[in-house]
Amino acid sequence: MNLFRASLLFAGLALVAACGAKNDQSASASNIATPVAATAAVAAPSAAQLTEADVRKVVDAAEAASKSMDVDAAIATLSDDVRFTMIPPPASGAQTQSIGREDIIAAFRKQAAETTDRAYSSQVGDIRMAGDGASATANVAVTDQYAVQGHKVVETSDQIYTVANRQGQTKIVAMTSTTTGLTVDGVKRF
Repeated sequence: MNLFRASLLFAGLALVAACGAKNDQSASASNIATPVAATAAVAAPSAAQLTEADVRKVVDAAEAASKSMDVDAAIATLSDDVRFTMIPPPASGAQTQSIGREDIIAAFRKQAAETTDRAYSSQVGDIRMAGDGASATANVAVTDQYAVQGHKVVETSDQIYTVANRQGQTKIVAMTSTTTGLTVDGVKRF
C-alpha cells in the first residue's frame, strides 16, 4: 500500500508540517496523509485459503507500484473495505490517522503529483499466515526519498500489510505504516 506504499507521503507531508520547515516543534501535523498502496490483484486458489505465494505476489506488486508511483496498479490490489493506518513517532507530535479506500486513493494521487526526485526501496520480511489460511500479514521495511514543497525528505518506516481473499481475489485489506525516521533538508527530525 504501502503499497502505494502504503509509506508513502504520510511522514513526508504530514510530518514536514508537524516539524515545520524551520524546526518549529510546536507545529501540529496537517491532515495531509499519503498511503502506502497496492497493486494488481492476484487470483486466489479458493475463496478461503491463501498461500504464501499469493501473499508475496500481491505484496511484491504493491511495492513495485509504490516504487514506480503507478496509481492504477496500486489501486487494483485494494479491497473495497481497506483501511490504512499511519503511526507517526511520538516525537513528531502528529496524531495516528486511519483512512479508507477513497482517501487512500486521493492521497496517493496527490503524492504522485506533488513529489519529485523520488528514490524508493523496500525489503519484504516475514510473511505470517493465519492459522485458518484466510489471511496473512507481511512486514515491509521502507526507505522513501523525495522532494516535496521545496524540501528534500528521507523517510523510513515499518509497514504491515494484511492480505485476505475478497470475492475470489487476493487483496490488501489493511495497511499499517509506522514512521521510524524522518530527515528534512539534511536535518534529522527523529
